[in-house]
Amino acid sequence: MTARQICSRLAAGLAALCLVLSCSAGTALAYETVDTECDASLELYFGTEEQGFSGTEFRLYRVAEMSGEAKFTLTEKFSGYPVSLEDLSSSGWRSLAQTLYGYIARDQLEPEQRGSTDDTGKISLEGLETGLYLAEGDAHALEGKIYTPEPFLVALPGMDEDGGWEYQVSAVCKYEERPEGTGSTTERSVRKVWKGDGEAARPQEIEVQLLKNGVLEDTAVLSQENNWSYTWTGLDGSALWQLTEAQPPKDYTVAVAQEGTTFVVTNTYTLEEPDDPKEPDDPEKPGKPDKPGKPDKPGKPSGGQPSSGGGGASAAGTQARLPQTGVLWWPVPLLAAGGLCLFLAGWRRHTWKDVKEKDEKKS
Repeated sequence: MTARQICSRLAAGLAALCLVLSCSAGTALAYETVDTECDASLELYFGTEEQGFSGTEFRLYRVAEMSGEAKFTLTEKFSGYPVSLEDLSSSGWRSLAQTLYGYIARDQLEPEQRGSTDDTGKISLEGLETGLYLAEGDAHALEGKIYTPEPFLVALPGMDEDGGWEYQVSAVCKYEERPEGTGSTTERSVRKVWKGDGEAARPQEIEVQLLKNGVLEDTAVLSQENNWSYTWTGLDGSALWQLTEAQPPKDYTVAVAQEGTTFVVTNTYTLEEPDDPKEPDDPEKPGKPDKPGKPDKPGKPSGGQPSSGGGGASAAGTQARLPQTGVLWWPVPLLAAGGLCLFLAGWRRHTWKDVKEKDEKKS
């Protein structure tokens, strides 16, 4: 293979590479920003694989706002609750849904939208602002069984399989199934878990609230004396039971997860320990304050969108993925320029060869 052929093939390869990088970078850029002005919608299905449950009311609550960079910030309605949206796994999103569901029931918060499923078990909620929503609904009785939908969190918009934003999201609601009956009894237990505090900042005791169908039924005090646990017996087996922490301790977040008949309440310490203060050189004359540094560049969105499966539903377009930001653009113009130069060089040599061959034939 001659040098001319090598240059020609190299130029073609670089041109193709530039085209691929340009297309992929352009795609990533298009998916990078959320259009917060665009309305979103949620289509929800509630039922078995064979039959949809009709006439069941669902309610939708906007828990957090969503920025153009896909960052969540609690709305004013929910900003007073000690919950965290940071670094959550699928089980963490599910626990967050359960926690917010309890506070919504206890404090009787009004939803952004509500509606009932049609004959096919579907409900469509439209004209929604972008953000993070909690969906919850009523139980449905059918043929001797009670189907209770699990509350779940869903991001609007979600992400499709190609990594783009999807503003029309579909979800299938998971549910708990139990026999319908009267007079049955059950029990509920609560267990407290502490995280990240080293026991130094823990209160002596905390109070939890047991809700029956959204209404306060009883309270219990948890402390080291009862090993931070308690059990209620003889409860109505046909009722919906929820649990909230009455007044979470300062500098802690709370998360409630239900494991069978046990509620696990986790309090996570959020206050970082301050560094050891340095004594000033001259206590009488405080030094000049340091010049403020440049603000850090915003980082990539954390992998924190709720997976619909983790929050009680399986949904299309609501996976726990975020757009691929931070695409390297600087190689694109360099490769394009290099490919163009090699192409021109090959074309020039090829043209010069044709002219030379014609001159030789004439002579």
